[in-house]
Amino acid sequence: MAEFFSERRDESKGIPYWKLAEDFLDKVIFSESDIIIYSDVILRELQIILSKKEYKNANNFLENELKFQFIKILMEDRNEARKLESKYGFNIGFYDLVHISISKRLNFIFVTRDNQLIEIAKENNINVKKPEELL
Repeated sequence: MAEFFSERRDESKGIPYWKLAEDFLDKVIFSESDIIIYSDVILRELQIILSKKEYKNANNFLENELKFQFIKILMEDRNEARKLESKYGFNIGFYDLVHISISKRLNFIFVTRDNQLIEIAKENNINVKKPEELL
């Protein structure tokens, strides 16, 4: 998501990630039923990655766009993530596993470009896609 809000661009690798993110977000925003959920972890990641101005714009966008819904992380999500963390030898970020767990609990598509997270999601019967696969 940070690719969409950041002013930084790297177009040397084919279709730039910000363009894929923009196209994906446009598809969701203009769809009749699609939504994107996000947690306080995503907000914290954006706060770390983005400049203060970019973060303020991103946060305002998320709060005001109806297709984005804030979701609280439940204890069951944390517990499931701890099991996955142990299963994968503590080599995967805990909060990445929390988001996989949330997707599983809600039966939502887990959207990521991270190949390792894609494999973990597939191994755990979670529907996972790259943003460009949903365009």
